[in-house]
Amino acid sequence: MSTSQTVEPKLPYSGKFWTFMAPLARHYLKKLYGAELANKAYRGGKPIYRELIDKAPAIGADNPMAKNLYLACVVFALWKAADGDITPDMMREMLKAIFDSKMMRIAGDKGDLRKPENMTKLVDVVHANAQWAEIHPSILDATWAFHFDDERGGTIAHYHYARCPINDLARQEGYIEILPVMCETDFFNTGVKHGKLTREHTLAEGGPYCDFLIEPGE
Repeated sequence: MSTSQTVEPKLPYSGKFWTFMAPLARHYLKKLYGAELANKAYRGGKPIYRELIDKAPAIGADNPMAKNLYLACVVFALWKAADGDITPDMMREMLKAIFDSKMMRIAGDKGDLRKPENMTKLVDVVHANAQWAEIHPSILDATWAFHFDDERGGTIAHYHYARCPINDLARQEGYIEILPVMCETDFFNTGVKHGKLTREHTLAEGGPYCDFLIEPGE
């Protein structure tokens, strides 16, 4: 039986996600839409990123899901810093370009979900993330709320979130316009790993939850 543990609830500032993601985004924004726009988003985004981290839901300093929130804050900050010059469609194209990059394709091949051992690992990781939240009651009302559906012996990952802190932060700070693009990265991420994501609802679009049915692709 899991034992309750304590954790610092506030999400600490981390610059490593900005350092990794923001230059990559600037590269593809420049390639797609020009240097002026790319530099505007990049130069203005860092203080916005820092502010978003400060205002983020208290999901716990060591939350294994925290990278998702950090990276969402990078995207939100770049979009905000562009002051309307980057549309959601443009941000979507930029993110698709990143996931189509050689670097991401190499990483995706290593996690190929057509291999049973990688599919099993994915299921195990999702359960471990949920269990981490369960033993840290101080953050349960802020972090992702996992619910598991049928999993057919580990050959698929089938679950949903009744709460998502990325959704909560976007609504709190006025980033709802760009929020659905963040949800679409779940498809990009699954696809680059040769998996298939089926989804009917997202919180971003007003649904009751964000659902995930992840299977090996063809």
